[in-house]
Amino acid sequence: MFDVYADLLKLFKQHDVEVCDAYQRSASAVLNDKLAYSTPAMYGLATTLFSSNQMVAYNLLQNSIDEAKGAARVALIAERYAPPALKDKMLSHVADEMKHSRQFLNLIELTGLEADEAPTEKSEKEVAKVLDFDDDLRQFICRVHSIEVRSWTMLRIYMSVIERTGTPKLREALPVLENIMADEINHVLYTGDTLSRWVKEDEKHMSGVMSECFSHTNKETWHDMAFMLTYLSENYSTAL
Repeated sequence: MFDVYADLLKLFKQHDVEVCDAYQRSASAVLNDKLAYSTPAMYGLATTLFSSNQMVAYNLLQNSIDEAKGAARVALIAERYAPPALKDKMLSHVADEMKHSRQFLNLIELTGLEADEAPTEKSEKEVAKVLDFDDDLRQFICRVHSIEVRSWTMLRIYMSVIERTGTPKLREALPVLENIMADEINHVLYTGDTLSRWVKEDEKHMSGVMSECFSHTNKETWHDMAFMLTYLSENYSTAL
């Protein structure tokens, strides 16, 4: 499995992003061996999901919806609270997320299946739920950073599983996932750089914010895994 903290520091270094010591101390405390998305269980779950076209289609639809929901929240906070330079980065992030939503949706055709509900209708319903939302800018960027670190890690897991066990048809998704990966890396970098500057200004407060946000994302990931296991219990025997 991946060492997320060590890999993250390497990623910053590769892209000439300098994160302060205070950020590194805070990140090392939260990116530990308790991360749900860096466990053998997550890798095994991903391998099982990619063993069935039906389950791949379901997962792609969920990813499409999640990207659209994330875009709506980033746009909301950017317009309300972000200073100009950060706002520009956040709105570029929004455009990327909407592109990813379409890309995940289009990949469903590789499974030979169709979504069980009109995706645009389902996405619109789900996105509408997140518009009643507000958050402090610094806490929000920290939440986004924790989610983007997870997304970057999950994409690496997905690509590893597809390369190792995927069908020839499913391997056609790899160039699309690589394109999404490039965007996710940019999201990790700009949110990490922003967060590093804030942690340097007020390490005591912001390290607490990082602990809260990464813990929340980790808890959500465990819940997502439980949800997917429930889906597998109901569909695995008929999905092969």
